Amino acid sequence: MNNWSLAAVAEFVTDANLDRYTSACLPVPHPGIWPEEGRFPQLAESIERALPDPRKRTFYQTLLASFLMAPGSSPGCLLEWLSQRISIGELAGIPCGARELVSWTWRRVPIVLAGSVQNDVDRVKYLLVGCYGGAAHQLCPGWAERMLDTDARKALQAAGALARSRNPGKNFFFWPLIDPMSTATIQGPSLGLAAYLGAFSAACDLEVPSLLVTGALHEDGSIAEVDSLQQKYAAAKNYRGFIYPALTALDALAASGCDVVETLPVSRLVEAESLWVSYSPGSGRKIADFALLREDPIKLLAALPHIDPELVYSIQRDAEALSRTLGRSAGSATQEELEALLRFLRDMECILDRPNYDRRRAAAVLGLFDVDMVEQMIPHAPGAAFEIALLKTRLANHLGETGTQRQWQDIAERCSQRMPLRHRRERKLLYLVNRLNGAMHNTFSFADPIPAATAAEFDGIVGFFETQFRDELALEGKAFDFNLGCYYGTMMQHWAFRGPENLPTVESFSTKAREAFGNGFFPEYRDHYLRQYCYLAYAYLDAGKVTEAEGALNRYLETEDLSDFRFEEEGNPYKHAVLGRFLAETGRNLPAYVAWALENPHLKSQHPWQLWLYNMGHVADDPLHKEHYWRRSLETCLEPAAGEVIRAMGLLPLAALCGNRCRDRRFVESASGAVLQAVEGFPALRNQLRKVSHDCPSLFEMLAQLSGNLPVMFPFSYR
Repeated sequence: MNNWSLAAVAEFVTDANLDRYTSACLPVPHPGIWPEEGRFPQLAESIERALPDPRKRTFYQTLLASFLMAPGSSPGCLLEWLSQRISIGELAGIPCGARELVSWTWRRVPIVLAGSVQNDVDRVKYLLVGCYGGAAHQLCPGWAERMLDTDARKALQAAGALARSRNPGKNFFFWPLIDPMSTATIQGPSLGLAAYLGAFSAACDLEVPSLLVTGALHEDGSIAEVDSLQQKYAAAKNYRGFIYPALTALDALAASGCDVVETLPVSRLVEAESLWVSYSPGSGRKIADFALLREDPIKLLAALPHIDPELVYSIQRDAEALSRTLGRSAGSATQEELEALLRFLRDMECILDRPNYDRRRAAAVLGLFDVDMVEQMIPHAPGAAFEIALLKTRLANHLGETGTQRQWQDIAERCSQRMPLRHRRERKLLYLVNRLNGAMHNTFSFADPIPAATAAEFDGIVGFFETQFRDELALEGKAFDFNLGCYYGTMMQHWAFRGPENLPTVESFSTKAREAFGNGFFPEYRDHYLRQYCYLAYAYLDAGKVTEAEGALNRYLETEDLSDFRFEEEGNPYKHAVLGRFLAETGRNLPAYVAWALENPHLKSQHPWQLWLYNMGHVADDPLHKEHYWRRSLETCLEPAAGEVIRAMGLLPLAALCGNRCRDRRFVESASGAVLQAVEGFPALRNQLRKVSHDCPSLFEMLAQLSGNLPVMFPFSYR
């Protein structure tokens, strides 16, 4: 009955079924009951006249509860209308005025009763839970005391005490939404868990999920069994899931074959909280099992790198608790905990090496390690602290978050000073490479030379790796050095970003990078080897060398001809991105790929898909298809997880939309603010933009005229 309205009830005022209809809907207040502006007094008074006197009190209670759940959506005259009939404090059963009650946070949570009822749906009643600060009031309405048996009162007391202990400074009020004049009673302790989760939602400002809950709760947070599970489960048919205690050796409910609604047995409060916050159909057991890891840092570290994508939201919602678990030993880890952390870091490094890794998932996992935690680790585990900082730097680079990158670079630098010389030398080159990416490539400072201090640091360490690499090559006939390969690859990118006149230097560093990555002899590092051909293809495109670009692209895609590319099976976004750029700039026609691209909705909203979408907009012939691609490209640039570098790339689709005379000018105007704000943070981009905008009378003309400047503003792999 969550969809009933006052207007619908008013249609029954002369109907013999009025009593049955109002019995079903009045106990279910919700913010959607209100009529259009101005009709409330008339409708409410017509319903009031038709109701018998005992039912009027329930009607008033429903109006007040619906108002408290969302005051902003209710009629402005509601409180005055109610106050003319009954005191607001008397109606709520608490000595408070309307102004105070409105200042509280309210949540409506279902509770399920056992016993004899006409049908299963009637077992579900509702509890309105208010959360407030300041002096504590009574726990529930005065009139409700006689309607709760001893066990039910103790259940609310336990829920309130537990909610207060976990939310210092907050108090709670539990309002059973039942007819105050009836002789019905709420019996037993089974409303305790539902009451606590309602308080949890109110305290944390969370929405109440479509879950029905039963379970006894003690003040120490332990969950106890309840009776009549089969009856209560039958009442859950309008909900997505049913949370209940699973403390017996045999889960009788699961064994009974119930499969209409997902059964969610819990044995710990942390499981119930996690399900309440993060549940989605089919994910219940995963969420509950993951919640139990909050108390074991070693098991948590083992699970995090391989976490199911469905649990990312659980990590984000439980981040504070998970960080506490990981941080308990930050200043004094045992050997076992330190070894678990190092295994975790190795796993995460492998994940960040994958071209198609889920950055949202990686950000959620690495986000559990905050600055304070890593700072505490530096004195006793500087190597582990360095690896965390390096991973955070790499991720920030991939996300385009320049400020975050600089912060973790500084921490990595301080960590490295405490590391043993050999370890410091081995990892320092990779750190310097990431620092260069952040300082130059991620600030669009392509024209600037490498700072002298940075060049000196490279010179002081690269020679060591080169000597080691040559010795291995002479001895074995083949060699591999990941750090050296990353250095050469970054130098190749640096010179490619600086323009086509540097192509010979780019080709030289490309050859060195491929050699350092093993020239394809080491299968586990083949992606790193092939990636150098990707960069080479971009450099050739910038130089207008189409034949060479196609040759490098075929090497990267491992094809004899581009038409051989198995695009439906390829999940590497960088392969699609460079192919899209090639097709857009050369006019090469791959009909099957173009058709697939138009129908393919399964893209992660992360770099470099925004560039692929932008280029596929240029490949498309139909103006509607062009606009479709460019809108999606711009939306990807403006995803919440996108950093300022990615947002600045939104200039590409913005310029394309305006040059193509986008029909939805309002969309362009609304998106341009965030893009232009990001551009302002990068002096090189900002200066280029100002050259164009100087003589442009409007935003749209300025963006439309950008096309000639885009190759300079977004060279190489940034286009």
